Amino acid sequence: MESATLKECRGLLGRRRALGEEVQSLERISQNGEELLAVSTDKGGPYLSRALVITAGHGAFEPRKLGVDGIDEWEGKGLHYFVREKAVFADQTCVIVGGGDSALDWTLGLQDTARAPIALVHRRDNFRALESSVSQARALEGEGRVRIMTPCEVRDVHGDGSIEAVTIENTNTGESEQVPCQALITLLGFHSHLGAIAEWGLELEGKRQIRFDPMTCETNLPGVYAAGDVAGYPGKITLITIGMGEAAIAANNAIAAIRGEKVQPKYSTDLASSQDSSLRGRSTTRSSLISSETCGTRRRCSAGAPTCWGSTPSGRPTTAGGRVSRYSSPMRRLRNPSRRGWSPACRRASAGGRQGSAGTSTRSSTTSR
Repeated sequence: MESATLKECRGLLGRRRALGEEVQSLERISQNGEELLAVSTDKGGPYLSRALVITAGHGAFEPRKLGVDGIDEWEGKGLHYFVREKAVFADQTCVIVGGGDSALDWTLGLQDTARAPIALVHRRDNFRALESSVSQARALEGEGRVRIMTPCEVRDVHGDGSIEAVTIENTNTGESEQVPCQALITLLGFHSHLGAIAEWGLELEGKRQIRFDPMTCETNLPGVYAAGDVAGYPGKITLITIGMGEAAIAANNAIAAIRGEKVQPKYSTDLASSQDSSLRGRSTTRSSLISSETCGTRRRCSAGAPTCWGSTPSGRPTTAGGRVSRYSSPMRRLRNPSRRGWSPACRRASAGGRQGSAGTSTRSSTTSR
């Protein structure tokens, strides 16, 4: 059942899902006599909430750019930071910049698409990619399909409306060469930052983490919590298990603050108990033949004979103490009615109900587990 507080919260604030948006601003507003948090993004908002949990990981990732003046002006005009579709580079002269796996992979992957030779530019003589990829690239260089330029760097970009050539300098000799280029693909990795979150007035732990109280996961801003890699304190270990625990702590304390009480999470055993209760009411298994009449730690079947094996109304076997057993199932007893401990009356009842209830018992046993 959904609590009245949660229903009220949804009625006031609504339930919305915003994907593919980057947060920009955080403000506090008053609505219906209550203070709320208002988050705006680059595509819309504001999104209202009573609490906010920041789980931004290492922050927003952006591709590393070439150290060339005016490089941003060539975006959309032949400058690429990703390879999304190979067809974009069909029959084009390509220059790939980088020395990692991505650079080598696309040097090899565009062989059947781009115009040969593909120029591979790296500032060092040694690559960081897999040795097998480097070996394949050098083999293609011998065939004239790849041109490896090391240790070199791109110094300038030329073109009229779109990229037509790039100037590449050999950092050892200082010599420069203008290389034809229609597609400049820079695969230099990424760097992360907090982005607009860093301007919200949050106390920071270092340059890329938000300082918070590890007991509650609340930041210095009331109602704003943090969890995971984005949250930090001295001596913290950044593991996914730590982040999962922090997320639970943050959510628990946020709900407690909203409701004004300490709310504890439900355990899986509580959910299993409620499921068992529901199953008991719906079950029509063979075990319904067993009477609920008990004598000490034994049960009696419908024929009045004692049996050492009890059963819940849902068909789950019980131990002598009446607790549900996880190590036996009704189907096992159906398959072997002569099992030790069964009375003759129980065996007769089992044999009579085997045809009509075996399938039901299987479903009950599987669901009950």
